[in-house]
Amino acid sequence: MERTSFINSLLFSFFISMSMLMLDAFYHLASNTAVHVNYILVKIVIVFLALFLTTLWIGKGTNPGIFSIILGPVIFYIYYVYADATLNRSIFKLDESFGYVFLHILVFLIAYAVFYNFIEKKKGSKELQSAGTSFILALVVFGVDTFFWLSKVQLQTANEEVVAKLMSFDSSLYLVLSLFVTGFLLFNYIKNKLLRGIIYIIAVEIFIFLTSRDVSRTSFGIVSALIPLILLNYYQSRISK
Repeated sequence: MERTSFINSLLFSFFISMSMLMLDAFYHLASNTAVHVNYILVKIVIVFLALFLTTLWIGKGTNPGIFSIILGPVIFYIYYVYADATLNRSIFKLDESFGYVFLHILVFLIAYAVFYNFIEKKKGSKELQSAGTSFILALVVFGVDTFFWLSKVQLQTANEEVVAKLMSFDSSLYLVLSLFVTGFLLFNYIKNKLLRGIIYIIAVEIFIFLTSRDVSRTSFGIVSALIPLILLNYYQSRISK
């Protein structure tokens, strides 16, 4: 097990919990269950804290990973069953079934395994590392973009039902797959970080516009791409010392 600093734990947990949340969002979209900003905020806070505190106090690795991967979804299930609902339950039915705990554990495991093995430990070939990095980055960029979009509409309409109907599986999948392929090519073939980042940001802008046709969302795409890129580069520089 590896003890880690506060900043490293913070960034490690941010990337994994955001990736886990977006993988979970895809399941909800595919199964026609709502993805709602208040709901996902509660989920990411619980999952993030479970991972962050485990990483900070115990460390990274297989055992801490398994512990946090199970702890986060279980705490969220307890919250969802017994605390005030994050949605109008007469309209929305989300995670009432205990079976969702296993779904959350699975997507948490995928996010943790990819980040820890291919970004943290740099295991496997260059292609695998590039694929792992682009996979996590695409999900996190999608996550930042989603939070902006849903929050904007929530503030404008104050209508949870409108917000819950904004996202579609097809357009979300297209955006993430496009970013994944673009990121893989850039990380695999372009060594210059500045050039790679500029191309990636432009690609994010283009793909968000194609999937949303929303000017404000497209404009915010610069931030959606820039924040994850800066944080990922910063984290990689810290763990390489």
